Amino acid sequence: GYFPPTIELLEEFGLLEDVAACSFRSCDLMLHFPLIGERIILSLAALEGTAKYPYFLSVGQHVLGQIIVGYLDRLPNAQVLWNHRVEALAQDAKGVTLTVATSDGPRELHADWLIGADGARSTVRTLLGLPFEGFTWPDRFVATNLRFDFEKHGFSPHNMVHHPVDWAVIARTGPDDIWRVTFGEDPNLPEQEIRRRIPAHYAKILPGDEPYEVVAAAPYRVHERTCPTYRVG
Repeated sequence: GYFPPTIELLEEFGLLEDVAACSFRSCDLMLHFPLIGERIILSLAALEGTAKYPYFLSVGQHVLGQIIVGYLDRLPNAQVLWNHRVEALAQDAKGVTLTVATSDGPRELHADWLIGADGARSTVRTLLGLPFEGFTWPDRFVATNLRFDFEKHGFSPHNMVHHPVDWAVIARTGPDDIWRVTFGEDPNLPEQEIRRRIPAHYAKILPGDEPYEVVAAAPYRVHERTCPTYRVG
């Protein structure tokens, strides 16, 4: 789900029209409190006149990635190099030299700047010797995609279920009928056991006992970590 400030960035980079065309648009976020039987709707429509785009856009990250790659392919000064793995880097007053592994053997790339946007296990950060300071939450989160008729049970397109144990984040992933359901799990369990226990969690989280289809599932950890500096040389 992309919030109003991010939607403005999508517009700034010229991506908004294409992203909106394949997204699900909604204003409402519903908070569920099952222990007291309460539901509260927070509407971004209240930001009308304050935010330029007072709504959410729901679309998978992989879809956004495909759109961005399509834009880069059309730019004369941009090139996407697939299957190039960064293995070493060096810098001097003139810029940065990268050593990358390819299917045809090692290759060197030279640039004025290198931007490391390669995720939590960043090779660039490691090669620069930067620590990743902060902490990792003890919980294991499990993200699942499934087909289930939440709207039949009065759910909004975006939902947060507040519960000390059986909490969940439930939201549409786009214009089709696939929903993302994320919940917490014992961090000490192996991944195979986590997947086996998904139906038991659904029995507590889903609002009905109708059949459902699990499309995808992946456990992950949540970090509050960052680098002490974002510029080296």
